[in-house]
Amino acid sequence: MILIITTILLSISFVSASDNNNFNDTDIETMDTSNFDILSDSNNNDVSGNVVTKSTEKSDTDEKNILSNQVTNTTTLKNTDNTNSLYNSENIAISLNSIDNSTSQVVENSLLSLNRSNKSSSNLLTANNKLTVKISMDSYNVQANQTVTLKANLTYSNGIKVDGKTVVFKVNNITIGNTIVNKGVASLKYTIPNWKANIYTLSIIIGETSSAYSATATSTLYVKQKVSISMNSYSVRRNGTITISTNFTNQDGTLIDGTTVVFKVNDVTIGSTTVNKGIASLTFTPTYQVGKYNLTAKIGETSKGLSSVKTTILNILEGKTSKITTINSTSIKKGNCILLTSVVKDTSGKTVTIGKVTYAIDSKTLGTVSIVGGEAKYKLNTTTYAYGYHNITVTFNGNTLHNPSSTATSLKVVGVTFTYKQLLDAANRTKTFIESNYRLPNYVTIGSEQVKSQDLLYLFAKVLYTNNSLSLGYYEKSNTTASTDCFGDVIYKEEYIANGKSIVTYFETYGKSPLTFTSSVGKLSYDDAVYLYARAVAYIYNNGAYPNFCWVWDSSNGQSSSGGSSSTNKVPSGYESYVKETKNCQVSNSVIKSVLNSAIKGVSGLYNQAKAIFNYINDNTGYSYYYDTHRGAVKTWNDRTGNCCDLAHLVIAVARANNIPARYCHATCYFTSGLVTGHVWAELYVNGQWYSCDATSNRNSYGVINNWYNCGSIRRYTELPF
Repeated sequence: MILIITTILLSISFVSASDNNNFNDTDIETMDTSNFDILSDSNNNDVSGNVVTKSTEKSDTDEKNILSNQVTNTTTLKNTDNTNSLYNSENIAISLNSIDNSTSQVVENSLLSLNRSNKSSSNLLTANNKLTVKISMDSYNVQANQTVTLKANLTYSNGIKVDGKTVVFKVNNITIGNTIVNKGVASLKYTIPNWKANIYTLSIIIGETSSAYSATATSTLYVKQKVSISMNSYSVRRNGTITISTNFTNQDGTLIDGTTVVFKVNDVTIGSTTVNKGIASLTFTPTYQVGKYNLTAKIGETSKGLSSVKTTILNILEGKTSKITTINSTSIKKGNCILLTSVVKDTSGKTVTIGKVTYAIDSKTLGTVSIVGGEAKYKLNTTTYAYGYHNITVTFNGNTLHNPSSTATSLKVVGVTFTYKQLLDAANRTKTFIESNYRLPNYVTIGSEQVKSQDLLYLFAKVLYTNNSLSLGYYEKSNTTASTDCFGDVIYKEEYIANGKSIVTYFETYGKSPLTFTSSVGKLSYDDAVYLYARAVAYIYNNGAYPNFCWVWDSSNGQSSSGGSSSTNKVPSGYESYVKETKNCQVSNSVIKSVLNSAIKGVSGLYNQAKAIFNYINDNTGYSYYYDTHRGAVKTWNDRTGNCCDLAHLVIAVARANNIPARYCHATCYFTSGLVTGHVWAELYVNGQWYSCDATSNRNSYGVINNWYNCGSIRRYTELPF
């Protein structure tokens, strides 16, 4: 027995010297001998020879040393026939059965050493020959009570699919079932219990075999709730605005909150929004053609809920035309409130009862109100609004069936109202003032109010076709530069009343005077239009009847005129160009007309008036030395001085204002002082003759020049070019 144990220990010592891999008892018990690399007849001679040689070289002393390294107490084994039995697992098992209790630990240790043989030094199967198993398994999104098939793919490290082996599926380390791998696939059908929405760990385990190690893989099992979506179908007119409202509820009845929802029409995204306490709303304006479309609301997965989709119908209709009827007063006293009221109707006359109406005043939004009982009402306080007319805009914003529409009206904020009699009296006083002062008054007092010229024009024009009391409009005056080109012409009753209505409409629409005043005979300046309507109303005041016609008279002269000047003198045929206004010869300017009126006041006859004009200018101006035009006619008179060019402008402008043809002369002149220089003077055409008029010296008189005695070639102009 001692000999047998010694032999076994010697062999164990030989094998264990090459490797120190550790295995547990279970590894040994579950070994599959079919995969072991057992020495066969074909290679037995090679490997066994080496083993025997190495064994016989050991001395008794060596054996004792080996044994002393392995155990402290030795025991003898029985029935050791030959060396090959040491490598036979079946013989090893038999030997274990024959070991008494006192020696079992020694044998176990010896067997462990036997299994640590180095595979590189022999053909024996060792632990390093075992394969690993690769497992792949997806994550799953499921809901409670749903049946799902769990799958995993299992492959050995040598690429061969695992087959016929048992695997176990677990959730949070609790076994839910097992199955047999079939050609690399493990499949388990499992019904999810009534679990709460949460994230669970799904795992699969395959045990160790003699040829492969055990393996475990994990993935995630998302147990989520089913989401319920509630969404109606919608009908809306093309280009109309609609708000889609959708409800979202979890399977357990809780409301979804904070999750993004995407809305689509025929699979084309129209917008997205966030669910707020179970409700998601989206407002958009469909521009699609008339017809039916799929309307879809889609919510993505959340930590607790599954993705969900709901589809309904979006019906695009042809919108009905609407029309707004405003019901409100056209005027209101400042500080009072007015209830702006609108009624919206369709083309058939049916009142629209659903929708909103927006009110604006002077392009500034007042507010938006809903239609109630067929009417949209807005209360406006006029305290902060200026006197006069204000533009009111009313806009129906449309609804699902009716197209939008808009209308405009005006609201007049008034403070003072005048009687018809007061206005007739004011017109007579205005006429008298103009004819006495040759200009418009700054204001005319009516009652306790100082009424400006723009309101006078409005009131006088309107009183011609109504005998009602009229309110002060507090209008503005436009910066018009239009001049009258039809002095002396006649405008008949029908026309001046019709033109008056147009003037009133302009005031009430724009809150200011017109830029130009036109008639069948020509244009009128602002001042001349005021004068004409003041005379027409004054005629009613004095005669109790309308005048059959009105002359176009010059307000700055108080008399009728023609040809664009302020005189009754007739321009000789062919000399019309010599009475035209130019840049520096401002014929129609009120300053020039005032000079003319002063110069010829009480003077009759064309020759006498021409002489009076020259003498008046020559007596009231001085001479300044400089070259070319600096001032022009108006500024020369205002400054009361000028050089030869500007003094000629003044003489010619005043003469032309009296319909006296006048022109410029330019030549090199020889002055009595000895100066020889270029010089300019005026010539006036009176009774078929040109008269020289040089206002640069008081020595000169009408038609006579004394301050120079000779000149070179004379150039003559209707407009001075310098």
